[in-house]
Amino acid sequence: APPGAPRRAPAKLVVEPGAIGPARGDMSKAEALATGLFKADVPAPVEGCEPYPLQWKKKYKGVDVLTRDDGSIVSLGAFKGGPRTAKGIGYGSTLAEVTKAYPNLSPVVDAGFGQAGAFEFTDTEYIGFLFGEATVSSIKQSSKVTFMEVTVGDKPELMRSGC
Repeated sequence: APPGAPRRAPAKLVVEPGAIGPARGDMSKAEALATGLFKADVPAPVEGCEPYPLQWKKKYKGVDVLTRDDGSIVSLGAFKGGPRTAKGIGYGSTLAEVTKAYPNLSPVVDAGFGQAGAFEFTDTEYIGFLFGEATVSSIKQSSKVTFMEVTVGDKPELMRSGC
C-alpha cells in the first residue's frame, strides 16, 4: 500500500490486554480510523443518544467501542459472537477455563448490578471478564463469561449504558 494509505484490517481480531486486534484502548479517533476497523460519526441507533464518534465496521461482529467527547477510545468490548483471546477465551468460556488460561487472573470481584468480574492485566493494560449471571458469592468454576472489556490506564468498569 502507498504511504499514508489505511492499513488493511486483519481478518481475525484477537483480544489481549489493552487491545482488540490493532485497536487499542488508548487510541485517538484519527489513530483508530487509520486501522481501517472503524467508521466515524455514526448516528446513534437510539433516539436521544449522541452520534457515535467511532463504530466498528459492520463486518466485525460482537464488538463495541466507548469513546470520550474528543472521539478517543476509552474501552473496547467483546460479547456474544465476538473475538476471543489468543488462548481461546471469549463469550461462554467458564471461570475454570479463564483461570487455567490466565494463572495470574485477579480474584473475582463485584462488578455492579449483581454481577462478578475478574481481570488479566499488565502494568497499564487490562482485559476484564464479566460473569453477568453470577455474583461474587454465587460464582462457580462453571460460570460463563458474558462480556470482555479491554482498556489502557484505568481498569475496565465492565458496564455498558443504553446509549
